[in-house]
Parts: sequence; structure tokens; C-alpha cells
Amino acid sequence: MWIVIFEIYLYFHQIDAQVNMALGKPVWENRPWENIENWRGGNAVDGRYSNRSAAGGQCVISENRVRTATWRVDLGGVVSISHIHIYYRTDNLPSPTEYTSRMAGFFLYVSNTTSKEDGYLCFHEIQTVTGTPLEDQKINCSVYGRYVFYYNERRSDVTYPSYYSKYAYYELCELEVYDCSNPGHFGPNCSIPCPINCQERRCDVNTGQCLGCLPGYQGLNCDQVCDLQTFGLECSQSCGNCSNGETCHHVNGSCLQGCNEGLMDWNCTTGRQTDDLLSCDNKLIVICVVMAFVIVLTGSVLNYIYWKSKNKERFQNKQILELSAANTNDTSKEEIAADDSKQYTDLQKERELNPYEGLRIYSN
Repeated sequence: MWIVIFEIYLYFHQIDAQVNMALGKPVWENRPWENIENWRGGNAVDGRYSNRSAAGGQCVISENRVRTATWRVDLGGVVSISHIHIYYRTDNLPSPTEYTSRMAGFFLYVSNTTSKEDGYLCFHEIQTVTGTPLEDQKINCSVYGRYVFYYNERRSDVTYPSYYSKYAYYELCELEVYDCSNPGHFGPNCSIPCPINCQERRCDVNTGQCLGCLPGYQGLNCDQVCDLQTFGLECSQSCGNCSNGETCHHVNGSCLQGCNEGLMDWNCTTGRQTDDLLSCDNKLIVICVVMAFVIVLTGSVLNYIYWKSKNKERFQNKQILELSAANTNDTSKEEIAADDSKQYTDLQKERELNPYEGLRIYSN
């Protein structure tokens, strides 16, 4: 008697400890009926499913004659899902109803994005017996996620059992997604704390296994430190060259006992500058300075030679111009003298040709 009472207490305490995370949350659907507000997707998360007929206004009803049908609820954030309840359309008739053929073959996905392809297939209904599945479903789905998808399909290239409907539907009167009401806990009544090294103190609500580990830890419950010579998130980073081959700190990778010879920095991955290295660096600097000086000197000499060559060329051009000008002046003088001589000769000839002109002048 007391055992029965205790089991009943545990059952109701478990129900109270877990909450329906889908209640009243935003939804999306790809096959809504146009202009029929009573069949919208929000009906599946309003907490009402006492009237499971199309006329009752408590179920989402997808349109007819489609090959794929998808309905999705946004839980508002990533949660640790325990299980999912589905209450399908029955038209308030005894089970099984004709609507099992429309429900048959459905998929449940959980994802952190709005694409089911990015998520986890939580359940696929694959029974092949007429009259299945039942319109009421309780599905264990221990997974983390934000979006829950109800999806069905009737592909033309697939042969389905004879009792399957020809087209795909979602006709959900309610879909409930349960998670612990006490974040960071798990167990039948959500009273056990998640392991301390779980990332963000989140764990599977049923098993307590961590979603991920803090840096430096590994294992299902994140209770093991990283293997030797590894550290960090998911123990994916390699240690540096710690002194005497010792492993580094499993969380941050620091070398607690110092570094091997010639190395430095907190994780012993940076080479130390020794005297030899500094000597080499100094030699390199001297060589660079000498080469720079030679380049500058060579450039200056070449520039001077170029300048001298240009000056010489300008001087020669100037001399040529002066000689040309002098020759031009001499030629002009010779031409003038020749012209005067010519005028005198012409005058003499003219006088010789007119002897009486002189006599006439004389007689007058």
C-alpha cells in the first residue's frame, strides 16, 4: 500500500518537476490553409486538445494534396529535452481512426537552427501494421536543442505501406516538449545537479551526461582531466616544450616547472634569444648598413657622372651655337662689302657708257 502511494507521489512530483517548454511558443508551418484562422499552427501549443476535430478549433490542419509537410516550434533557447508528447487529430472517434494513415511515417527533428537538416533525428515512425501509429505518442528524446520539427512526406519515388495516406499532413492538436523546470539539474524529479565540469552546467535531463565539458576536462560526465600533453577545450590543443618533458596544465597549457633550454613564454613555444643569436643579429645589421652605404655611394657617383656628362654636352652645344652665330655675322659683312663694290662698278660702267653726260654737265 505504502509502495503504491510512494510511486504515485513520485510520478506526480516528476510531472511537476518537468515543464512543457513548447507551451505558447512561436511556431512556423509550410502548408497552412489559406483564410482559415481556426486551423493555424499555434493551436498545437495552446494547451488545449479536448476537442480533437477539425471543427473544434484546437488543432493545426495542413492543406491537402502536398508531398511534404513541416511544422516547427521555437522553444526560445537551447534546452535539455526529456520527452515529447503528441496528440494527433482523431475527430473525437475511438482509436484507431482514419487519421493514423496520415500520421504514419512521421519524423521528429531537434535542431539549434531553423533547418531540420542541421539537427538531430529524434524519432522516425516506421511501423508497418495497419492501424498504427497510435494518435497519442510519448517519445523519449534526450537531446539538446531549440527547435522541434514535426515532418512528414509522401515522395513519388518511394513505395509506402498500403495503408499510408497518399499525401503528407500535419494535424497536431497538441505537441508538448518537456524539460526540467530547474535548469542545471537532471533525474526523475530534476533534483540532481549536473556534474560540476559540464559546459554551462547543462546535462542530459535523463542521464546526467554533459552536453560538453569545460576546458581541460573530458568524458561523458566531464570528470576526467585531459590526457598527457594535451589541454584546453575538448583537450584538442597540444602542450609546448615543458621542462624535462613534463605535461602542461590541463586547462590553460602553462608549463608549471618551466621550459626546456632555449625556450620561453608561458607555454614554452617561443625561442629564447641567446648570445649567439644576438651576435648573428648584430652581424646581419652591420652587413645591412655596409650594403646600404655602398648602394648610396654608388648611386651618388653615377649621379655625378651623369651630371658631368650633361654639363659637357650643354657646353659643346653652346660653343656650336656661338660659332654658328660668328659665321653668320662674317657672311653678312662680306655680302655687304660685295654689294658696295658691285654698286661702285655699276656706277663706273654707267659713266663710261655716257661720256657726253659729263660734257653737258661741264658746259653748264
